[in-house]
Amino acid sequence: MKSKKDTLKKSKKRYLEIDELPLYNFNKMMSDPRFVNRDEVYRKGDELHAIKLYNDYLDRYGLGDDYEKYMSYQEKYIKISGIFVINEDEAVLNDLHFIEAELKRLNPNNFEGMSVESCLTHLSKWIGYNLNSRDITIVRFREMLKEYGRTNKKE
Repeated sequence: MKSKKDTLKKSKKRYLEIDELPLYNFNKMMSDPRFVNRDEVYRKGDELHAIKLYNDYLDRYGLGDDYEKYMSYQEKYIKISGIFVINEDEAVLNDLHFIEAELKRLNPNNFEGMSVESCLTHLSKWIGYNLNSRDITIVRFREMLKEYGRTNKKE
């Protein structure tokens, strides 16, 4: 049986909630689960913890309006790629290029159609000091984006 001391040791090594998870680590953790740890060293169970943190994020923020479109374009891309491979029909290459451009635009890792770095640049300019993806949490980042959008909404 684990003691309270063991639990405290673990919490010092791993981000337990998205409220404390840096934006940088959030963006990296699904492709490399070691980023759920403060020291970014892989530990057993990191994959499950990354999924838990991502599910917490989805519970709070959802998938976003463009996610369904993104999935639809991914499906189209797979189908048209199959047509190209089977028929060697070069006429579909233009369709593939268009779909690739839409996938980049709708990428769920982007916010408001911009990369994380672009968003941080705009937010830094807006608040008057430099934001670093390692210093800002994913929750704080999302809240700042929401406020930025609210105060700069074009009517």
